[in-house]
Amino acid sequence: MVATAGFWIVRTHVTRATLYSTGTKIDELPVQSDMAYRQWWRPGNEADVVIPEALVLSMDDRRWNYGKFKFKWPLRMLSPKMTSYLFVTLWQEQYNGDFTVQTWNRGVGEWETFQCIGNFPPLWQATLAGGGYDEAVIEFVDADRIESG
Repeated sequence: MVATAGFWIVRTHVTRATLYSTGTKIDELPVQSDMAYRQWWRPGNEADVVIPEALVLSMDDRRWNYGKFKFKWPLRMLSPKMTSYLFVTLWQEQYNGDFTVQTWNRGVGEWETFQCIGNFPPLWQATLAGGGYDEAVIEFVDADRIESG
């Protein structure tokens, strides 16, 4: 199946086709009552960087990835209710969970879909801005690439 453009997310491990039918594009999440001038934005540029969880360096200086992948989604200009929507609805009031996520991979120039663990951002590390949060960084780890389906 050819990837449909966009940063997609759904709370469980599913196929790419199911992600498109039951998931949501991050910039199409529901409007919250306190958003005012805010809107759901695509994650920041750092979301485009998918890296191996670990790189192994051999005795002869050869390098290879070990394990799965990880990447981040820095979210900007979140109002309190936008933050609450993410935590209550997508994370089901847990600080981590199983997700299927599609993100842009700058390294290969394509949309890629992953089944992974999503870690909710520690909001005490986010920048406070406009009565909400700026640069709240969601971390996706233990990510397996799904090729199609």
